Amino acid sequence: MEVKEKLQVSLIEGQFEPKEAMDILQNLISQKVNFHLVKNFNSEVRYGVKSTKSLNRIKALKEANIEIQELIEKAAKQGYQLSVKANIQIEFI
Repeated sequence: MEVKEKLQVSLIEGQFEPKEAMDILQNLISQKVNFHLVKNFNSEVRYGVKSTKSLNRIKALKEANIEIQELIEKAAKQGYQLSVKANIQIEFI
């Protein structure tokens, strides 16, 4: 099997009720926030310094989460479904 240097995968692709979209996206963001919380904790324990990169990412994820919640709540109030797509791109660097 040949190893590819670049890969794109569709992680989320579909139409969802607002509640479903909220559940999917909240879980995804929560996992990413937890990843960076652990990474920051490890940095503090091992090196005695906080991980600025992880702290910045946590902040950005929380801000995105608020925007996502607002959009989904608006869709729910207006009776819309949501199309959600999330692709992952992986490549050698």
